[in-house]
Amino acid sequence: EQYILSDKNLGYSKGHNIASEYVKTKFLLIMNADCFIEKKDILILMKKYESYQDCGLIAPTSFNYEGQITYNGGLLPEFGDKKIPINLDGDICVQSVLGSCMFLNYLEFQKIGKFDENMFLFFSDDYLCKKIKESSKSVIQTYDAKCLHMHGISKVKNIYKKTFLLNYY
Repeated sequence: EQYILSDKNLGYSKGHNIASEYVKTKFLLIMNADCFIEKKDILILMKKYESYQDCGLIAPTSFNYEGQITYNGGLLPEFGDKKIPINLDGDICVQSVLGSCMFLNYLEFQKIGKFDENMFLFFSDDYLCKKIKESSKSVIQTYDAKCLHMHGISKVKNIYKKTFLLNYY
């Protein structure tokens, strides 16, 4: 394990982009501090990723401590709300997944331009998924791999603030 420390908060996008420069493997697992995944589920993500010819990114289905499915993938924010989890029992193509746990090919991540560093925190994951879809690849959520996601406490709940951040941040 290696820890990369900065003197200041560089934001979600820049932080993950810097960390990605240390990757020496074929795949990249992007995870946030409020998300936990077991090795067996990471191996499932890798196997599923390789089984789909056009896969650009795959994410597990997330659960909370009570074992309830929580939101992890679905529509981009301009097409719908991110509150209702998809009830699935297999694999599904989605427009976007949360950046709490993403699995993708390292070279593909580099090729599409990584995360947009102009986005400090909010909507970076959505924009990355948009770029993946624009490169004719799929964004997939699988039920077979699972993670525990606590959905951090610093959420913007006000719809007007969310709209402002999406359009002007």
